[in-house]
Formats: sequence, C-alpha cells, structure tokens
Amino acid sequence: MFTKKFAIIFIASVLAVFASVLTFDFGFNLTWVDIPLHFTGGMAVAMATAIFFKGELGSVKFRRLFIILILVGSSAFVGTLWEFMEWGIDHLWGTKNGWQLNQPSLDDTMFDYLMDLSGGFLVSLIYLRRRN
Repeated sequence: MFTKKFAIIFIASVLAVFASVLTFDFGFNLTWVDIPLHFTGGMAVAMATAIFFKGELGSVKFRRLFIILILVGSSAFVGTLWEFMEWGIDHLWGTKNGWQLNQPSLDDTMFDYLMDLSGGFLVSLIYLRRRN
C-alpha cells in the first residue's frame, strides 16, 4: 500500500501541474500534456480512494477483482465528470470565443478515458501487490 505521505505529495503534485497548465495555457500550446495528466489524474484518484477506504479494503477479505473495480471505477467516475466539464466548457464558452476545443474529437475523449483507466489500473495492481 502507499504511504499516506507519498500519496498526498503525489496528488498535490498532479494538482500543481494541472493548475500551472490552466494558468499558463500550456494545455493549448502543448497538446500532448493532456495524456500524462489524464494518466496521473487516474492514478491520483485511485490513490485517494485507496487511502479513503483503507480500513474497509483491509479489514474485509475482498476479492482482487472487487478491489480493482473499486479503484478503477473511482478513476472512471472522476474521468467521466471531467469529460462532462470539458464538454460544457466547449459548448458554453469555447466555440463562442474561438478557444481551442478541450474535446476536439471522440477519439480524444476515448483516449482520455483510456489514460484515466490505465492510471487507476496501475494503482490497483500496485495496491494489491503491496497488500499481500
């Protein structure tokens, strides 16, 4: 399992990078930055979920598949909310102001989901390996 200190530092780092991307428009100038942010975002959400449910996941002998579903599912849920937010920004402000779209295509959205899920899956594998 991850130490709480490591997870907090990792999550804070992901949030700091994300804030700098938004503040300095790196996301518009460096379109590839979206890929690692979704991957590490999926990792951060899964880590936060593992810490939040540490007592429950550790006290009951959950099957491995259930733990994977909980951690990856939390990443999928937050990723879905994130994609809805991007869609809303595009439709409310982006196209009217000539901004670059957050969701230029369905392929981009699906790849973002893949990165969210991959990050959550990696954390679930590390969690299970360290748990045993």
